[in-house]
Amino acid sequence: MAEIRFEDRSFGNNPHQIGKQRLRIGRDPSCQIQILDKNISRQHAEIFRVGEMCFIRDLNSRNGISVNDRRAKEELLRDGDKIQIGATTLIFSDRGAPEFADDEKDTDDLSAVSLNLEDLNDPATLTDLATRRLRFLCRLGVALAADENLEELNEQILPLVGEQFAAATYVFTRQAGGAVTPLGSFLPNGCEPGKISKAIIKRTLLERRALRIDDAHGDERFQAEESVITRDIGAVLCAPLSATNAIDGVLYLAAPTADQKFSDDDLELLAATATQLGAALARQRDYRQLEDDFWGTLTTLTKIFEQPAERAEAVAHAAVTIARHLALPPRSRHYLQLAGLLHRLGEISAPEYDRVAPSAPLPADRQKEHGERTLALIRPFDRSGELEKILHSVFSGQYHFADAPLEAQILGMTIEMFGRLDPNDPNAAGEATARIIRELTPNHAHETIHPQSA
Repeated sequence: MAEIRFEDRSFGNNPHQIGKQRLRIGRDPSCQIQILDKNISRQHAEIFRVGEMCFIRDLNSRNGISVNDRRAKEELLRDGDKIQIGATTLIFSDRGAPEFADDEKDTDDLSAVSLNLEDLNDPATLTDLATRRLRFLCRLGVALAADENLEELNEQILPLVGEQFAAATYVFTRQAGGAVTPLGSFLPNGCEPGKISKAIIKRTLLERRALRIDDAHGDERFQAEESVITRDIGAVLCAPLSATNAIDGVLYLAAPTADQKFSDDDLELLAATATQLGAALARQRDYRQLEDDFWGTLTTLTKIFEQPAERAEAVAHAAVTIARHLALPPRSRHYLQLAGLLHRLGEISAPEYDRVAPSAPLPADRQKEHGERTLALIRPFDRSGELEKILHSVFSGQYHFADAPLEAQILGMTIEMFGRLDPNDPNAAGEATARIIRELTPNHAHETIHPQSA
């Protein structure tokens, strides 16, 4: 079992075992390894496991971390490693850790040439076609990994594809009934909209493989297809969006001129691109289904245990509404909705909580106690730490300060708002929501926000 312990026994002899849950290190009481040192940040670093390997990651701390006297941002830990955080030394031990060769010596004898990811953004390194394509695939992978909801499909991902192939680029998705609908498109500078053939899309889906068509009019595969003949389709690449047996759509490229042709290498590159995009779309679909199921379950449980039943759901809904008006990204809205639904978890899970006849507002010390209970309950499931960051700021009152996370400011103000609302006024929530939006956007305070839209 992997574990971490203090080198100085005066801090305690009990090691901290590293399991599936991340271990946070810092001054904050919420950290699993708390170190009271003014040179250590509140959330300084974290240790986490990936399979059989353990890593340490600096959480943008003020003074950083060192592993074996070398500064590190994120480092794979090996048995016996010494981790320096402030004036404290931690020892990592794992007798079952994988063995790694000591390949950091005699690097002058290496005959291989490496290419760093940073080099892929340097035009000077793009001296051949293979390197340019490697750069493209790396940038595509980073773009797909960075956007869980693919909201930047038209802004970032399709421009990469269109500029790589110098062609009009389209994504079509296949719906449950079989209909194919457009999802996004991109036209490089000076590129006219390409002519799209339903026949080519249909054949790509039927044959379940990428197709290259140099001249659809003269291609015997499409002699009977009126759409190809009448629309005078030129050179086309079309690849299925599929990472599993299911095909979710196609990635379609149309040459901007009659003279431009695609190569077999272009076809292979597009097929690899479509596989990555298909995997991202499948992941998005599965994620949304899980998210819908999760929200439904969580909302139902909240209604069962909380009285009045609508309060947590209403807080979450109002907070997300404010976030949308402030143009917060989907990831922020996701954590804000979750924090709104769970902010009273510590209170309603307390043994003395009476959901039939709830008591009057709690004193400050009891509110703090329930806040700590909430954080303790959600911590095992909050892998990113974002949820804890929002709720900790709310429970501690730090959300009142301008440098607090915007999500925490929104949630804290929304909770305060619902604590003062007149339950008999149907317009109170909308008016208060609009007031919070104006307060958080002083440059637009003069704009009218209708309570019903808020």
